[in-house]
Order: sequence, then C-alpha cells, then structure tokens
Amino acid sequence: MSRAAETSTSLLRGRILRDVWQERERQEELCRQGKFTHTAASPDLPNGYRLTALVEEVGEAAEAVLERDGYIGKPKGTDLRKELVQVAAVAVAWIEALDRTADPTPKASTS
Repeated sequence: MSRAAETSTSLLRGRILRDVWQERERQEELCRQGKFTHTAASPDLPNGYRLTALVEEVGEAAEAVLERDGYIGKPKGTDLRKELVQVAAVAVAWIEALDRTADPTPKASTS
C-alpha cells in the first residue's frame, strides 16, 4: 500500500471511529435525559439485554440494506452508514461493560 493510500485509510478510519465515539456519547446523553433506561454499557444490565440491543441495531442495518436496494418497498435513501455506526457503538458499549467488570489480574494460561 502506498504512503498516500495509508494516509487516506488512516483518515477514513479516524473519521469512522470519531463517529462511533459521538454515537456512544449520544447514547449516554439520552440515558441521562431519561430517554433510554440504560445503554449496553450499563453495569447492571444482563448480557442477554445487551445482545438484544445489538441484534436490534443489526436488524435496522439489514432493513436499511433491503430498503436501499429496493427489496422491500420502493428504493429509499436509507442511511446504512448511520445504522452501522449505531451497531458499532452498541458493540463498543458492551465491550466497555465487559472491561469494567473484568478481573484486573489476568489468569495464567493452563494450556
């Protein structure tokens, strides 16, 4: 990969990660305002609920693909990118919860 392509890819990834970060901040703000009762980062939330939230977002991304490509209804300009950013943000929130509750002392491998 050329230096220019590496720079371009790096800038693109930076923009994507910034958007995911902003979506995570938006989720937490909505929770503080009482519009969400929790986020996937909430420490007391069972993993089954986190999975439900993630799958719901994946479902919205799938619906955006089907709408955009005209498989359901007339083709629309549904924002697939926005839905995928939300999928990534929920996944990040879940990772935050896992990392917050993880044992800080790693166990030695038994293999």
